[in-house]
Amino acid sequence: MSIIKNNKKAEKNLTKARDKKCESIAQEIIQIIARHNIDPKNMNHDDMLKVYGPVQKEINKLMKEKGLTISEVNYSWSVVQAVLDVVKNLSVESIQQAFEMAERKLFAVDNVKDVTLQNIDNVLLLN
Repeated sequence: MSIIKNNKKAEKNLTKARDKKCESIAQEIIQIIARHNIDPKNMNHDDMLKVYGPVQKEINKLMKEKGLTISEVNYSWSVVQAVLDVVKNLSVESIQQAFEMAERKLFAVDNVKDVTLQNIDNVLLLN
């Protein structure tokens, strides 16, 4: 029983250490990407290599210097993606809430589902 308990405790400590290491790496990856001030436009493969190549090289250098395992590389990127997803979701949700408030105010209703065709005509006829 104590061997299992000790193994679980050791596993938990390793997970905490990996999380701390990879979360720090994820922060550095985000900073590297931001520093390069990439113009997100459609480009052909050669242009993409020119624009993103230096970013990729700097990130790979960081990961080599930190001695990351393949598992840690994947986990670090999942942390980067999670951070971006949270920021995006908070931003989109905030904008959507503001938009819904504006709609309710514009149509003078408590819920946008209560907007009638007459409400729409009244708003359109004002313009």
